[in-house]
Amino acid sequence: MVQVFVNLINNAIQAMDKNGDITIRLLKVENKAVVEVSDMGVGIEEAELKKIFSPFYTTKSDGTGLGLSICQKIIQDHGATIEATSILNQGTSFTICFPLDSVYHHNM
Repeated sequence: MVQVFVNLINNAIQAMDKNGDITIRLLKVENKAVVEVSDMGVGIEEAELKKIFSPFYTTKSDGTGLGLSICQKIIQDHGATIEATSILNQGTSFTICFPLDSVYHHNM
């Protein structure tokens, strides 16, 4: 999971042309632990947003297109999901949802 957050934060940094904020939030929503990573970058067009988790898809001149697809696989291997939302010139948010088992509820 460390690799997932390193990748999302690096992408957020690269998405911001100027200074901006990266926000990381951890929430409990119903029976899920939710992690949100948001930036104030250039955003992603809707047509591209549908492709960002596809292997070898990239908009970066020096990118391999593997970062987000590997992140998605790691997240799925942990029984979680990842979704992205974006608004052009305002930023992008990645939301990761981990199901909480009843075992975890007793320890929280």
